[in-house]
Amino acid sequence: MTWKSVPVLIALSAAGAGCSCYTAGVTGGWDFFTNSFRNLSEEPVRFADDINLTMQLKRLANEAWRNTYRASPDREFSSCYAEGFKAGFADFLESGGCGTPPAAPTFCFQLSCNRSTEGHNAIQDWYAGFRHGASVAQQSGLRDEILVPLSSFPVRPPGPTFAEIPPSSEDSHDVADPGQKKLPPPQDRDELPPPTEIAPPLREAPRKPSGSKDEVAP
Repeated sequence: MTWKSVPVLIALSAAGAGCSCYTAGVTGGWDFFTNSFRNLSEEPVRFADDINLTMQLKRLANEAWRNTYRASPDREFSSCYAEGFKAGFADFLESGGCGTPPAAPTFCFQLSCNRSTEGHNAIQDWYAGFRHGASVAQQSGLRDEILVPLSSFPVRPPGPTFAEIPPSSEDSHDVADPGQKKLPPPQDRDELPPPTEIAPPLREAPRKPSGSKDEVAP
């Protein structure tokens, strides 16, 4: 194999990526060569598609920020607020969630140059912009267009779950599994038997060694 044939193989593998690969997964199991061909053909396409999605999210975030900035002409926004708005907007479209910023800011805010009063104010602006951008993205409804629709929701296994099992009316201390032994109900302190007194053990007198002066001869 020469280096000139490598681009041809990559082009052929990329052209082979499609629905035909998924058909083999439905009709039968993957073998070694099919898995190798699938990884070689799908991974470059998936990598390029992830870059395309990232650029699309950035474009939507920039457009949403321009609309928000124009809708509030009397309000002044800092550059950190704008960056947080775009990050929150793109993050919600890609990952969803509750719209809260991450626990730590981005890498540039973690440097020593931002460990001051001005740096802390910039981080707070970034957090506020992140929340604002995520809220605008949630109200836009664009995430529903990005998600891949599923044919059905995950099916729950048959049988009631632990939370759906009603408690026993006989004893509230019964366990959920009927095969296990039931624990006796706790007794009141008045119903307990009185404690039994235990006599101290008797101590034997020490034995004197043989040949001592107190020993009497026969």
